[in-house]
Amino acid sequence: MEMLFSKKQYSNVMERISQCTRIIQNDENRDEVNKIISYFKSNEVLSKENARRTATLEKANPNGNNETTEAQEQPQKQSKNSLHGYKDEFGRFYALGRRKSSQARVWITPVKNQNTSEESVNTEQTESLPGRIIVNGKSLGEYFDLGYDKESVIFPLDISSSLGKYNVWVKVRGGGRTGQAEAIALSISRAVSVADPDIKPILEKAGCLISDRRVVERKKTGQPKARKKYTWVKR
Repeated sequence: MEMLFSKKQYSNVMERISQCTRIIQNDENRDEVNKIISYFKSNEVLSKENARRTATLEKANPNGNNETTEAQEQPQKQSKNSLHGYKDEFGRFYALGRRKSSQARVWITPVKNQNTSEESVNTEQTESLPGRIIVNGKSLGEYFDLGYDKESVIFPLDISSSLGKYNVWVKVRGGGRTGQAEAIALSISRAVSVADPDIKPILEKAGCLISDRRVVERKKTGQPKARKKYTWVKR
């Protein structure tokens, strides 16, 4: 190719090819276009392209196993969506949950040693037990006063038979205690479904993975509340 054209002519032709998506043949450029097409169809170009691809594969996988290389690249392409949950670089399962104006971030890790004696379970020192839940640096009982809120938090773990199998760390902010409890429950459900995909159908059937987007309707101008009206007086 380079022998047929001078360097200046070759660079001009390649520049024109790169600038257009379709080459229109006419009497002036017919010979040049045919030469370019025949060059790119030649065995020399095909052999160079195959050699380049082989070198790229060998550089990506020195052992020569292309299937393992593709399998190793797949986990890196997974998007880290906090609303669906994902596994971070430290091996923790992370998820985000919202309810009203509350926002909860949850990290869970599987408990390594789940063999606990009955005597240790009956003791009051529950912080030493596996599968504990820490909310903003406090235990679950210290942070939530109402039993309803505590039950809301542990409901996803209880219904999926995962209570005591995971250590749970929670960072929650905004809203009241009930909104925070429901936000934590949603984020725990998402994290557990990523940690054990077999549990996801159970949580979906129980409605634990459904985000409740209802919020309090705002007060309207000229009204005492969102919907309530002042009593109409004729005179």
